[in-house]
Amino acid sequence: YEVIDSKTNVNYSTSYMFSYGPFFHTGLKANLALSDKFGAMLGVFNDTDTKIDVVSGKHVGAQLSYTGDQLSAYLNYIGGRVADQTETTVETTAHQFDVTAAYQASEALSLGLNATIKNVKPIDAASSNWSGAALYAKYAFGDVFSLGLRGELINDPYGLILGLEDNQISALTVSGNIHLGSLTVIPELRIDSAKQDGAYTSLSGDALKATSGLLMAVVYSF
Repeated sequence: YEVIDSKTNVNYSTSYMFSYGPFFHTGLKANLALSDKFGAMLGVFNDTDTKIDVVSGKHVGAQLSYTGDQLSAYLNYIGGRVADQTETTVETTAHQFDVTAAYQASEALSLGLNATIKNVKPIDAASSNWSGAALYAKYAFGDVFSLGLRGELINDPYGLILGLEDNQISALTVSGNIHLGSLTVIPELRIDSAKQDGAYTSLSGDALKATSGLLMAVVYSF
């Protein structure tokens, strides 16, 4: 749902799902229009987030899409080997499913959804996983100012995200967007909390369950 370009996102800080999901793929894909509103994609890729294959074998990706007048939705999949068998590592595969959807409720109000689950399976060992979901809302009060809200929940029982087992993370982000031509000023408040102590650390190094931050971002697009 979120992208690398800051000017496209309502929130300046990114979600956990974006931060721990694949950023880009290098490979070959084919798109097929099933109808005016439905589409499909199949692809073969190198390792995610690299230009070349570091791990042997290719990743396979697929997508089903729907694009309507007000609603668009995408079901995505990416899977492949993420670690080769060596003296220090075991052969490991990963499979991730992801759903994104956007709904234009009115000219001023838009809603969004992102949900994902990733499963990691070493050979001859039990699998582990993490999952998450986020809801988005954006309301434009006019051409100059809009307000964005993101609520995210992450389930991380095996500690794949923050390294702490049996952990859950919630994050609430409120962002203003002040549009001044090509310049966008983004004041933002974010509050993160976790189930396990030590998910975050203070400036003095103390273990924390929660953290909050207030930032002011300035984005110029051209």
